Parts: sequence; C-alpha cells; structure tokens
Amino acid sequence: MRCDGTRSGSEAAVVKLDDAVYGDSNLVMALRDLPPSGTREEEAAIDVRRSPPSSYVAQLGDGGIVEELIAGEIRSTSVQMRILPGSEARCGLDARPMLGGELGQTFVACRFPAEREYAAAIVPEARKVGASLAADGVVGRFGIDFVVARRDGG
Repeated sequence: MRCDGTRSGSEAAVVKLDDAVYGDSNLVMALRDLPPSGTREEEAAIDVRRSPPSSYVAQLGDGGIVEELIAGEIRSTSVQMRILPGSEARCGLDARPMLGGELGQTFVACRFPAEREYAAAIVPEARKVGASLAADGVVGRFGIDFVVARRDGG
C-alpha cells in the first residue's frame, strides 16, 4: 500500500456514502491513466479526481467508506442472516445481486440462490460474522455482502 492509499495495480477506488442504498451514490474514481508524473497536467487531473461535486462532499460529512474497485471476473453476492434473542446466527438466503448502471455499481435485482461454485465458500464466512455478532448481543436481521473473484481456475 502506498502512502496515498492506493496499491500498484489498482484500477479505481469506489467512494460510498453510509446512507446510500442500491449503489446509487457510489462514486468511482480512476487511479490510473494520469498524465506524466510531475507535470501541471498530472496535478490538474489529480485535482479533478479529488473534487467530487460539493453536494456529494457535504453528504460524506454523514459518513462513508472508500474501497478498492476489484477488476476482472467478479461476482457480488450476499448472505441474509437472522439472530434471535439468546440464539446463534442463522443463515437464510444467499443471493446474487444483479448490478447495472453506467459503471456496474447500481443494484437492480437479485437471483436466488447464489451460484454453487462460490456459495459454499461464503456461507461459512458469513456464519463466522454472525457468531461474532451474536456473541456481542446483536439481535435482528442483517445481510453480509461479498465480492468473489475467479483466480487460478477457482
């Protein structure tokens, strides 16, 4: 990780508002294809990329997060869970969200269940999160979103 928060090889970062839903407010910021280093053109391009609309910056005052945009053959998936009082976490559904919009960041619909090739890998991880939350006294329904990527044929 470099001091500017990027890793060599990262294509883009996604800025997400805490109170946004469906990815409608996701802002994708390119981290590559800048003009030559040390030039005025590079400085101007960086300033443009650091300057989202003022209304967006105002909303960031309520909270947000920056994530690396994972490139390649990826799938977004989620696991819906429920914790009853005095109970362990229970997995409900695993779903594959369908994403659309200009940059593929907007939630459109879901397909149930998630694809078998990765469902078996995410459910145990979701159970770990659920067990931790249950141990902390959390009660209620929640979902955990995952991003999975194909690597070395797996």
